[in-house]
Amino acid sequence: MYYKRTYWFIIILISGLLFHYNTWGDINSARKQSDEKIRHLKGDFDKDGIKDLVTITESFGSSTYFLDVIINDGKKSHTYSQEFSSGQFLNPVYIDKKLFARYKSLFMDSVFRYPEKKADPSLQWLMDANCSKKILTNNYFDLSIKYTPLWNTKMEWPSSYKILNEQTNSCMNKDSVALYVYTADNHYTQEKLLSKSKTIYTIVPKNDSSEITLLKTPHAIIALNKNEYSWVFISDENITESGEKLRWPSIDTATCQGDLIFILQKSPEKRLFIVDYKKGCCFRLNKKLYNNEAIGSIALRKENLYVKTTDSEHVVSMDRLMKEMEIRSFK
Repeated sequence: MYYKRTYWFIIILISGLLFHYNTWGDINSARKQSDEKIRHLKGDFDKDGIKDLVTITESFGSSTYFLDVIINDGKKSHTYSQEFSSGQFLNPVYIDKKLFARYKSLFMDSVFRYPEKKADPSLQWLMDANCSKKILTNNYFDLSIKYTPLWNTKMEWPSSYKILNEQTNSCMNKDSVALYVYTADNHYTQEKLLSKSKTIYTIVPKNDSSEITLLKTPHAIIALNKNEYSWVFISDENITESGEKLRWPSIDTATCQGDLIFILQKSPEKRLFIVDYKKGCCFRLNKKLYNNEAIGSIALRKENLYVKTTDSEHVVSMDRLMKEMEIRSFK
């Protein structure tokens, strides 16, 4: 009996240790599987007459980038850590304003290493949407986004870059500055990146009821009015709740009627967004309007929106939708 109890005790102990080891491995798997780069810097970065010792650790995974910064000012240590996902378009980074002001040259020249520049129209849309996004609880819409419509005569396709915003805005802590990491290369498929081709859009057949033409990319919709372009929608995990990765196209279809653009985002599930491109507001249709069923397609006929699901077809009054959008576009 003694040996039997001892045997089972050892089995349970080993199982527990293996569970602990596997759990710890899951938590740290991203870092263990990544390539790590460590830099050590020494200098009087804050100009106080005392040498600062800085350790910058960068870890690169398949779609994630980890950054750890330790600054020893001779009296105490300051730590800054951040995780970035290349599967998202926008990675906002918030840094303590006092720490950044003290070590601005260090952050700008050695940590992030980028020149100061102005946001292009696509990044401006993402920054506006990131700050304005609201979860709604009314019967027609469950998410809203507001942005400032920008029209430009020259269409420029961005590549990945970073910019700094030292001005406090509505979605920032007043004691922080914001660094926006824009992985704009996600706009291009792998084939386009390899071929270095920037022709990434398809032209959506024009609706006679609208004065604009739509350009559809794998993850964005751009409005063309005569010779002017405007970004009106971009899929992003944190903003429009698209899929975690942007390797595959996240936009299914787009069509317009009058001033409204109807966009079916297909990842992780099909959801319908309605954009008023003149007012700069975007709303996501509440699933309650089609009984939480899976959307197959949509159609616009006369004065109604038809949402076709796997089991039935649901009719939504366009007049009612426009009134609800009008009410909420000014809130």
